[in-house]
Amino acid sequence: MAFQSRRFWEEDEAIYGGIRGRPRDHAGLVSLVRLPPPSGILLGAYIWSDELGEAFGKLTPAERLETALASGERLHPQYRGEVGRGLSVCWEKIPFSEGAWAE
Repeated sequence: MAFQSRRFWEEDEAIYGGIRGRPRDHAGLVSLVRLPPPSGILLGAYIWSDELGEAFGKLTPAERLETALASGERLHPQYRGEVGRGLSVCWEKIPFSEGAWAE
């Protein structure tokens, strides 16, 4: 899950880069990524656990979006109003990929 956003985490909270959050249910971690001003990309979920990944992948794209929004609000109450253009990729459903990496 990723969203386009103004860099509210920098402008309002003085958080510069890095990872913020904790694994929880399907939500994964919230990561803050720097791009040239004025916008940024906020990674709303990145799941590497097989069990959580399978459960998250079974959700519809709209359900994945809502899950990530609800999770983000736990870290930043203004999250839902700040982010937009949500995008979700379920790697196991991508032909010839069927996963983010191999071990």
